Amino acid sequence: MSTPRILSAATVLLALTLPMLAVADETPSIRRLTAEEITALQGGDTVVVMQSGMPVRGEVIGLIHAPLAELAPILTDYPHITEWAPATEDIVVVGTEGNATLIEGRTVLPLLVDRTWRMRSRAGYEVVDGEQAFVYRFDHVPGTGNINTSFGYWVLYSLDEDPSWTYVRYVANADPGIAIPSGVIRWVTGRALPDLIDGLRERHDALH
Repeated sequence: MSTPRILSAATVLLALTLPMLAVADETPSIRRLTAEEITALQGGDTVVVMQSGMPVRGEVIGLIHAPLAELAPILTDYPHITEWAPATEDIVVVGTEGNATLIEGRTVLPLLVDRTWRMRSRAGYEVVDGEQAFVYRFDHVPGTGNINTSFGYWVLYSLDEDPSWTYVRYVANADPGIAIPSGVIRWVTGRALPDLIDGLRERHDALH
């Protein structure tokens, strides 16, 4: 993965330490971009949000100059996720549960003991806020691994203003079961979240 971009003045940091209420789930949605944000994101910047509380919530929005149909399959190519998504290791498919794929893996973060988990993964095309989008939901299987909970989603759709660009939004809520050092929050905000967009872009370019 390439060296992280230094966040420029155009990069939008919406929130770093806003409190939040813990919820059991979060409905996938699209946060609309302004013309100024679109220009910045097409230049490689990202919109990053980090909210404190437990579970902690992080999200990143980026634009990738690639077709939606080529980006979407990368998210569910489980054996290769560790090649482009930071902080993930040892992902394996262990079965199914209804329409969900069950995957196990580890989250490896600086200053934080490895966290293990089993997730339900559900992916497909659906309408989100009036857009035909690819949605990938994930949620922790209670009682597995050593975390308390984790859930969230990816939403991808062809940008209305220029369909050659794909809008990518990733949202994750997590309670790792142990205290999160402030250094981890800074690393996730400044590097891990933006690197998800860079990693997805680079994986696409390697495949296409």
